[in-house]
Amino acid sequence: MRPNIIRALHDYDYSKTGEQTMLSKISRLFVLLLVTTFITACVNSPFYHDKIMRGQIVGFDTDEIVVCIGTNDGAEIGQELQVYRSNWVDTTEEGDDYQYDYVGKVKIVSIVNDHFARAKIVDGKLIEHDMVEF
Repeated sequence: MRPNIIRALHDYDYSKTGEQTMLSKISRLFVLLLVTTFITACVNSPFYHDKIMRGQIVGFDTDEIVVCIGTNDGAEIGQELQVYRSNWVDTTEEGDDYQYDYVGKVKIVSIVNDHFARAKIVDGKLIEHDMVEF
């Protein structure tokens, strides 16, 4: 039985394997480029702003923060917003693996445009990407 295995390995045409491997690498590269292009296009789209960024702290100035809530979302000067942080919790049960902890409060001091506002921290230690809610 051993001579048959050795003969099979000896008679196998290895040149096809090299071509198939190269084709597989090219296919993977093409899919990676396609996915990267799609994700990059989404960053500048209204979908990204409405579904991913909306409600987040997106930046800090010297004594103010910039939140991704503007006039389109109903933001007005003087409004106080609750701030939450999502934390991953390792659970063995089915369900939500994230918990949302209250971390502070901010007050809108100016509206930048339809999508952004500036706010002062009323209380708490906040970080970028914390979520703000009315």
